[in-house]
Amino acid sequence: MSPGIEETCRRRGGLLGSDRGTPRRGCPCSRIRRGQRLRQPSTRRFGLHEGPRPRPRRASGPGRDSGGLVVRGEGADAAASATKAVARITSALSETARPHQVTSVISTVTTPDAAAQLVSQDRGSQLVIVPMTGSPSDESFQHAVDQVRSLASDRAGPTEVAVTGPAGIATDTVKVFSGGDKVMLLATVLLVLVILLAIYRSPLMALVPLLAVGVAMRVSETTGALLADAGIITVSSQTASIMTVLLFGVGTDYALIITARYREALFDEPNRPRAMQTAVQRTAESVLASASTIVLAMFALLVAVSPALRGFGPYLALGVAVMALVAFTFVPALVLLLGGGVFWPGGVDKTAERGRGAGVWHRVAALVAQAPVRVASAVVALLVVMSAGLLGYHESFNTLSGFRTATESERGQRLIQEEFGPGEIAPSTVVVRSQDDLRSTSAAAAIAAALADADGVSRVGERPRFGEDGGTVFYEVVLDVDPYSSKALDGIGPLKEAARAAADAAGAEDATVLIAGETSQNADIRSALDRDTTFIVLLVLAVVTAVLVLLLRSLLAPLYLVATLILSFLATLGATTFFTMYVLGDEGIGTASPRTSSSSSSRWASTTTSSS
Repeated sequence: MSPGIEETCRRRGGLLGSDRGTPRRGCPCSRIRRGQRLRQPSTRRFGLHEGPRPRPRRASGPGRDSGGLVVRGEGADAAASATKAVARITSALSETARPHQVTSVISTVTTPDAAAQLVSQDRGSQLVIVPMTGSPSDESFQHAVDQVRSLASDRAGPTEVAVTGPAGIATDTVKVFSGGDKVMLLATVLLVLVILLAIYRSPLMALVPLLAVGVAMRVSETTGALLADAGIITVSSQTASIMTVLLFGVGTDYALIITARYREALFDEPNRPRAMQTAVQRTAESVLASASTIVLAMFALLVAVSPALRGFGPYLALGVAVMALVAFTFVPALVLLLGGGVFWPGGVDKTAERGRGAGVWHRVAALVAQAPVRVASAVVALLVVMSAGLLGYHESFNTLSGFRTATESERGQRLIQEEFGPGEIAPSTVVVRSQDDLRSTSAAAAIAAALADADGVSRVGERPRFGEDGGTVFYEVVLDVDPYSSKALDGIGPLKEAARAAADAAGAEDATVLIAGETSQNADIRSALDRDTTFIVLLVLAVVTAVLVLLLRSLLAPLYLVATLILSFLATLGATTFFTMYVLGDEGIGTASPRTSSSSSSRWASTTTSSS
């Protein structure tokens, strides 16, 4: 099965879409693995619905996946070398020494009738489909994919071979992200530690916020796991990753506020417990207001229509609430337990003097007080320049495009795009449903012609498939652009309108047009994210304004602060967009499976964390 076909089924809740990796009922991938004749028009490109199929043995593992090998010949004898390489690879993967996860091989050798769909137009490239059993999260499955890659590479000869498809993509994704949380945690700890050392100039005091964040993370993870087991909240690996960054941000802020006020209090009160009591009293209102704002902002995610966004809210709100509790209890207690050594090597007196000394931040404060207009103008100008990065903002729905390392699955998808066309990775299926029997009218042909003439369409399947009652017809539509691109997503609406107009013109009664496939699904997700962004941002701003009004007991000051929040949010997102797209070279702000997390989080994370 082709990478596009398998990936489509996976994201519709088929293979990898379920918790166990098992194909859902009705998924075309499950039918092809049972050896049944695949009738979905979206598979026609690869000929999997043609001819008989050997019945593979039943899966021994919890799920089934498919690896797609693309073989490209080189030189004048590209077609011959590709054919020979496919024969060798097919033979190797059909032997008993092959990985036991491989259930069968579909190629021009085993299925000659599918040659028209498995061979590129110049005949220099061919596809080999390798259905596999097991779960991509298992090491044995990943090892089996590596074995398939090794067997294919050893028998490739002068050709270029790449294993992609869901099996290859899943294996590469696991490799890329294996230890990713640990790397991110280590990098965050080192970055925060360097900053704290520069601020405090004391190793023990710099470790206090890090230990506090560690305690809050452990308590939050344990409590979150209990709530998740009880079915109250949902926790994903991505939510946990965001939790790490969020707690380090707010936790360090809270610890800095409390310890800074403690340092100032020591100047007037040498008794450390009383000085800490004074510091906590002075910071309680601002820290509680900050934590309340973020918790309420996280709960604002519950209005999202995207399931992943709704899942973010409760768990992240729990983490911030726990962090605030730790800041008021663990941080003061630890600082007092460490005694005077917490200020080593400078000592208590020197630290207290520095709290009221003439350091760099005192000079900055003096500059702001002396020339507020000039400073405000300069800062606003800088933020506006940073916001200009949003002019190039767009999202990417290509899972592999955001990888920082080269992967074989990405190379395989690129080869398929080059040799079989960009849209062949993920064809769309246009479904037209009518009260009439479309088999006995000219409506089906008229709709096919309209689809073929639509902008952005490379080709339409030669033979549409009809439903049992004849009132439903399925068209395979291949776009002439990358099906994951913004241009492809923008074309879904006009494509639907073209089919509907043709059906109406042909006299199809009460015609309904639906479009299935990766591109259509991503278009729907993008619309949902746009809706969620609007509602969530407005709701978060309302929450922030309300908290500021209660905290400052003023109406004008909160409006001013909200304006600065909006500008800082736009500047942050603009700078992130510029760096991601023009420095790192990504296609856009990424959206990873399950499609509603990464991109959307990039939109609201700055708002919720900046509200602190």
